[in-house]
Amino acid sequence: SAGRLEAKLRSLKLTNAYASGKLDDILADALWKLTTPNQNTNSIPPNILELAQHIVTEQNKLIARANNAGASIEPLQGRIARQSHDMSKIRRAGLDIWKKEIVPLLDTKTFKGLSSPQEIDDFLNNTYRNLSSGIHLQNDAAQLSLPTRGSNLADRLSAHRKLHFKNSNAFLAYQRKYGEAKLADAILADFKSLANATAFLEKLGPNPQQTFDTLEATISAALSNDLKALDSFNSNKNNRKNLLNHLLGSSDIPANLTIAKMSRGIRAWQNMAKLGGVLLTSISDLAGFSAEARYHGISAFTAYQSALSSLLSRHPQNTQRQIASLIGAGIEGTLGHIHARFDSADPVGTGTAKLMQTFFRLTGLTYWTDALKQGASTMFAHHYASLAHLDFNDLPLETLRIFKLYNINKQDWDTLRTYGIQSFNNTNYLLPDNLPDKLESKYRNLLLDRTDYAVLQPGAREFSILRGGSQAGTPVGEALRFFAQFKTFSVAMTTKTLGREFQGRNSLGETLPNLALFIAQGAILGYLAMSIKDYRDGKKPRSPTDPKTTLAALMQAGGLGIYGDFLLSSTFRKNRYGSDPLTTLLGPTASTESDSLKLYSSLAQYLQGNKENFPAAQAIKLTQQNTPLLNLFYVKPALDYLILHNLQELASPGYLNRLEETLKEDNRAYFRKPSDSLMPLGTP
Repeated sequence: SAGRLEAKLRSLKLTNAYASGKLDDILADALWKLTTPNQNTNSIPPNILELAQHIVTEQNKLIARANNAGASIEPLQGRIARQSHDMSKIRRAGLDIWKKEIVPLLDTKTFKGLSSPQEIDDFLNNTYRNLSSGIHLQNDAAQLSLPTRGSNLADRLSAHRKLHFKNSNAFLAYQRKYGEAKLADAILADFKSLANATAFLEKLGPNPQQTFDTLEATISAALSNDLKALDSFNSNKNNRKNLLNHLLGSSDIPANLTIAKMSRGIRAWQNMAKLGGVLLTSISDLAGFSAEARYHGISAFTAYQSALSSLLSRHPQNTQRQIASLIGAGIEGTLGHIHARFDSADPVGTGTAKLMQTFFRLTGLTYWTDALKQGASTMFAHHYASLAHLDFNDLPLETLRIFKLYNINKQDWDTLRTYGIQSFNNTNYLLPDNLPDKLESKYRNLLLDRTDYAVLQPGAREFSILRGGSQAGTPVGEALRFFAQFKTFSVAMTTKTLGREFQGRNSLGETLPNLALFIAQGAILGYLAMSIKDYRDGKKPRSPTDPKTTLAALMQAGGLGIYGDFLLSSTFRKNRYGSDPLTTLLGPTASTESDSLKLYSSLAQYLQGNKENFPAAQAIKLTQQNTPLLNLFYVKPALDYLILHNLQELASPGYLNRLEETLKEDNRAYFRKPSDSLMPLGTP
């Protein structure tokens, strides 16, 4: 649904206006009128009306699929999108103010069946407690575990009480005050909520938790005669439980809202302060892109051609973008989810989310990720279309292996190649949008899932591994989330890329050469990424024959980033950020805290009479490393050579010479020395 919406927005040339919120009032009015009987839509511009009709159609498709899975949802009159409720905003207002502001906005049918003012007041009080406690933040499926009447998911989807707003203006007034500030975010949340709940209904039935427990018991009973297998199964019980809790959303409800909100803000700040050069590191993505292509039976040459084509051809009406939108791939930039590649995917406030979206666009990562994902998904779609002339049993072994993973059988293949072929510019692609629901879901999942392997994207499994099922807003939960920051990509490299090579191949003889090729390509691209960063910093490239260089290149390709720095340090005591190895491994916030304490200690010593080590240069470095935008890869060199090098030398004479000597101790050199940028005192 999100992909088709993105394609519709692009065809109507409304993408920017929609994403910015400029269309919110008129689009909400159109949606309200389309879902309310006897409303005149003549005053609505044709392109806005067409967009609104598309959104309503997508909403109705999702509702119909949920109903087919066991729900009985009747689309509400005047439905615009799923309501959102920010628990922090609601708590901040308090019960009395929240009731005072929401009651004038509500339609009288909200209180249908409530016969007295006391019953209405009780209903509003209960609703406030629900919304301010965060229960509504759970996936609809997660609410099954709550001890409330009607704990069946189908019933909850069908009969969950809604707050009915008088009109579109009332809906938007509430959303802007207590929910999603932009309609685009509310519509996306609506799509996601219905899709998630339907997936649980289809896979685990109306009570996912109960089904999960039953499956665990059944499998344990079946393994009772094989104690080794039973022990292995039981050893992963907590991991499975953590994964389910993550999917249900229960672990994301803050136990302490203040702690959770503050922690999320700190992690968002660290993202914007530390990831300014992430695009340069992402060059090694191409090795993973190529490795996933080979797993499908696509040559490395074709993979690189597809990747480079997608990066260099980014016109809004580009065919590749149109096809990817039909699949639903490469739209993270539009949706604002790019940061999930490297972070813990915490939900953050609207203002913070907007800042992060802007930041990652400035880094170039949004462009890079969307382009590669579009390239991967269209490459797969074209590859499978090229096999359409083959019967199922004649398909290549690589294709049969992939199809088995996604439960696509002979009958499915015949349907796919009969109804799924579409032609763009005389090139055929096998696409999911004209297929029956179940097959459409299986094939779309194949394309999207494998795209997340080609352009590595951490998923629920990786987040649950790092968080350990811990609750947001608790000391342990937040500590684990701080530890997990910037590590999700590395974990995904282990679970997805290496997991595919070791567990997804037919034999060790197939695994080893593919793994060796992936490592070799990764090392080359990692060295290229390092060399570009060295050049940015005025340093000569490292010797490719030095074993430490090879190790560093592999770390770049393996997603270790700054966490590999201390291994390459000549002293093995401090990395180039000034923190010890253990502190660095604990995460960027722990590293920043350690550096801040060292600065405080140095300042205290200076104030007590130790005038030898004035900590001004230390303060400048700490400020630079923790100020958003200063580390953007195209800002940093100019800032260093025009301003910061001079400030650091002024604050601590000899600082730049010491910096150059430290690099020389590692048998390296600058081609443009930091000291060359010094301006003599008195220079205008």
